[in-house]
Amino acid sequence: PYKTVLTHGYILDEKGHPMSKSLGNGIDPTTDVISKLGADVLRLWIASLDFRDDMKASLKVVETVGEQYRKIRNTFRYLLGNLSGHTSEDNLSYSELETIDQYYLALLYNLTEELKLAYEQFQFHLIYQKVIKFCITELSQDYFEMIRDRMYCDSKNSKTRKSSATALSIILESLVIYLAPILSFTSEEVWASYGKKDSIFLNEFPNLEKYKNESLIENFSILFEAKIGVQKVLELARQNGQLGKSLEAKISIVEKNSSSLKENFKESELELFFVVSQVSFSKAESDILSELETEKFSIWVTKPIEKECPRCWRHTKENTEDGKLCLRCEEAVSNLSNLS
Repeated sequence: PYKTVLTHGYILDEKGHPMSKSLGNGIDPTTDVISKLGADVLRLWIASLDFRDDMKASLKVVETVGEQYRKIRNTFRYLLGNLSGHTSEDNLSYSELETIDQYYLALLYNLTEELKLAYEQFQFHLIYQKVIKFCITELSQDYFEMIRDRMYCDSKNSKTRKSSATALSIILESLVIYLAPILSFTSEEVWASYGKKDSIFLNEFPNLEKYKNESLIENFSILFEAKIGVQKVLELARQNGQLGKSLEAKISIVEKNSSSLKENFKESELELFFVVSQVSFSKAESDILSELETEKFSIWVTKPIEKECPRCWRHTKENTEDGKLCLRCEEAVSNLSNLS
C-alpha cells in the first residue's frame, strides 16, 4: 500500500541506553534544546544523523551541531552583507562572468545535484555533511578570501565586482532554497532579509544546469595544486622574517611539463586566486625571498618594486609613489565622491 517505507533506529543516551520516561534519561526538545539553541539547531541535529541506525543523543552533541549551524548562518550573513544594494536584476549574464566566478557556480551546480539526490533518497545526513563542507571549505576558506579584495576595494559598478556579486547572489538564493526543508526558520529569515516578498516555501529547487562546467573544474584542479605550492613558499618567506602579509609578495611561477596555467588563466586572475600583488610566468632572477620546487612547478617569491596602495594594500605595477592610491582605488574613491 506504500510507495516508500522509512524505518529508523532508537534514540539512545550517552551510555547507549534507549531514552524513556521511566529511566528519566531523555532530552526534552522544547526546554533542553529549542529554548537554548533554537528550533533550527534541533532540526539540523536530526538531519545530521543517519536515522537508519540507533542514534546517541546528548546536549553536548546537539551543541556541537549548533556550532556547525552558526557556520552556515555566518555564511549567509557574509553573503547578505556583500550583496547589500545588489539584487538579482543587477546580475551579469553567465558569459560576462569572470573565470573564478564561473568556477564556483560550477561547484554550486555539482553540489545542488548531490543535494537533490540525497533528498530523494532521504539521506539527510549527507545534505548536512555536503553543505557544511561547501560553506566552510569552498566558500569561507577559499572563495570569500579570494574575492575579498574585489568586493571591498573595487568600484561598486565595476564589472569584476558585479561578476562576483552575481555569483554570490546565485549561491545565496540557491543555497537557502535547498536548505529550507531543514533550516526552515533561518531560510525564511534570510529570504526576507534579501528583500524577497514571497515565502521561501513557494519556490521550487532551482535548475542550475547552465552552470555545469566540468572542463573548468578540471582546469582549476591544476590551479589548486599550484596554490598549495604558493602557500608553502609564502610561508617559507614568513618564517625567514622576510615577508608579512601575502599582498607584499610577487609570485613567479614556471610550469615544468606543460603551460596549462598560462593558457587558461591571466596573471590578474592568479593574483586574485593566490591573494598576492603580482604574478609572473617567468623565472625570478634576483632578490628572491624563498623558492620551492615541486613535481609540476618552480615557484619564487620576491617583493614588488612598486609602492603599496594605502587603501587596498596591493603593489600594482603602475604605483611608484609612496602614499599614492593605485588607479583602481582612485577610481573607486572618485566614484564615491561623485555620489556624495
